[in-house]
Amino acid sequence: MALSDSAEYESSRPTWVALRIALIYLTLSVLWIYFSDRLLIFLVDDPARLTRLQTAKGWLFVSVSGLLIYFLVRRALYQAHAAQVQIRQLNQELELRIAERTAQLQAANRELKAFSYSVSHDLKAPLRGIDGYSRLLEEEFHERLNAEGRGFLRNIRQGASRMQQLIEDLLSYAHMEQRTLQRTSVDLNLFLREVSADCEAELKRRGGELRIEVPALRVRADHEGLHIVLRNLLENSLKFSHGIQAPCIEIGGRLEGDKAILWVRDNGIGFEEKFRERIFDIFQRLHLTEDYSGTGIGLALVRRAMQRMGGRVWAEGASGAGAVFYLELPAVLKDEY
Repeated sequence: MALSDSAEYESSRPTWVALRIALIYLTLSVLWIYFSDRLLIFLVDDPARLTRLQTAKGWLFVSVSGLLIYFLVRRALYQAHAAQVQIRQLNQELELRIAERTAQLQAANRELKAFSYSVSHDLKAPLRGIDGYSRLLEEEFHERLNAEGRGFLRNIRQGASRMQQLIEDLLSYAHMEQRTLQRTSVDLNLFLREVSADCEAELKRRGGELRIEVPALRVRADHEGLHIVLRNLLENSLKFSHGIQAPCIEIGGRLEGDKAILWVRDNGIGFEEKFRERIFDIFQRLHLTEDYSGTGIGLALVRRAMQRMGGRVWAEGASGAGAVFYLELPAVLKDEY
C-alpha cells in the first residue's frame, strides 16, 4: 500500500468504525424489538400485563444501551486523551532534537569559521614566505645556481602556487556553505555577457569563438552564486580546450515549464561517460596536474552552489568529443516580472 493510500485509510478509519458501530446497534435494536415483542405476545395473553412487560422491556433496553454507550464513549475519550498526551510528548521530543541539532549546526558553523580564519591566516602566511624567499633566492643567486638548482626553485614556487590556489578554492567552498543567499530575478542575457567577457577575450586570442544563444530568460538565483557557477564552468571549458584548434564554447538555454535549462558546451578533450558523476566530487581529478592545472574543487563548488540555489547540475561528454554541462534553475515567468 502506498503512503498516500495508507494515510487516506487512517484518516477515514474513525468514520468507518463509527458507521459499523451504528449499523450493529441499529441491527441489534431491530432484532431485540421484533423478537422480544413476538416472544411476549406468544407467552402473555393478558393485554394489560403485556403492556407492562413491553414498557419494562423498553426501559431495560434503554438502560443497557445507555450503559453501553457510556462505556464506549468513555473508552474513546480516554484513547483520544492518551493519543493527545503522546502527541505532545513526541512534539516536545522533536523540539528538543531540533534544538540540539540547531546547536550542533551552529557549533559546526563556528568551527568552520575558525577553520577558514586559520586557513586564510595561519596557512597562507608561511606560503607567502616560501614563495617570497624562493623568488629572492632565484633573483639574487641566479648565476650561482646550476640548472638543476634553478629547476628545484621553480618546483618549489610552482608547489607553493598550487597550494595557494588550493587554499583559495577551499575558502571559496567554505564560504559557499556559510554565506546567506539572496535570490533575485536575474536577466540571463545581460548576466552572461558580463560573466563571459574574459572567456571571450581568451578564446579570441586562441583563434576560437564564444557563442551565446539564450532566449529572453530570467531565473531566480543568488547573483554571486550564479557568477561562481558560470565562471567555473567557463574556466573549465577553457582549460580542457587548451591545444584544440579553433576552440569553441557555446552557452545555450531554454525554458521547460517553470524551470530554465542552461548549458555550457565545448569541443575540448571531453571525458568518459562513466565519470559523469565523479567529476563533481571534491578533490576528484581525471588528469595529472602536469597536464591540466587545477585543484579538483571547481566542479564540486559548482554542484554545491546549485544545490543551495535550489537547482541542479549534470554533465554529458565523450572522450575526445567535448563536454556539455547543464544547469537547471527556477525560472521567473513573464507574469512574475
